[in-house]
Amino acid sequence: MLLAKSNEKLLSQTQSQNDELIQSSSQLDEQERHKKRVVDALGHQEKNYAHQQRNRTLFLATIRKQQSLREQTIAELNQAAEDLKSKVSTLLQQSEAAKQQPSYIPAGNGLAVVRGRIPWPVSGTIVSFFGPQHSREFNATVVNTGIQIQAPAGTPFKAVASGTVRYADWFKGYGKLVILDHGQGYYSLYAQASVLSVSTGQTVAAGQPLGLVGDTGSLLDSSSLYFEIRKDGQPEDPVRWLKHQSQN
Repeated sequence: MLLAKSNEKLLSQTQSQNDELIQSSSQLDEQERHKKRVVDALGHQEKNYAHQQRNRTLFLATIRKQQSLREQTIAELNQAAEDLKSKVSTLLQQSEAAKQQPSYIPAGNGLAVVRGRIPWPVSGTIVSFFGPQHSREFNATVVNTGIQIQAPAGTPFKAVASGTVRYADWFKGYGKLVILDHGQGYYSLYAQASVLSVSTGQTVAAGQPLGLVGDTGSLLDSSSLYFEIRKDGQPEDPVRWLKHQSQN
């Protein structure tokens, strides 16, 4: 009887210990599963962080590249403007030297007598004005020495006054360019043409076609005509010289 009770007690203790072991094992399994979930979550976060870092690095590289391209384009535009200024200065020097020759024939009477009355080189809308202008494309202030007149590609553009063609060719930063000498130090410039219909040295009349509007070879993208007026090499606001469009 005592042996049976002893065995029953031992069996009960064994069962209790077994239950504790099972519970401990279950707790350990749950802890392992929790640990695995934590490790997996950390691994996922680490991957996400690495992915975000790569994306951020690529984004910053793209931004820097875009900024670099903007700065390069602005530098090219500024350099083209300086080159054009130098070209007009050279033409003025040549004109002054030519005046000393017995065979010199004046290019014309200039533009001073028709301020505010000269016709537009092409009908259209001014999309870029003379002087300092904020460029959304480059997020910078760009100084324009002329105006940009938007017009359909292939539209003929014309001389605003009679004169002599001093330049008719491609010019870096301006595409195909015509420079007219009107005499008295006045020049008009027409750029961003797709086709030129005059040549250097040719005499042209007011209203004579000089070429066709385009965007070939220009740093600017729109289909338009770039137009300048200069006096003694200095650019002047063309709007002050042109007729009101309703008068055309």
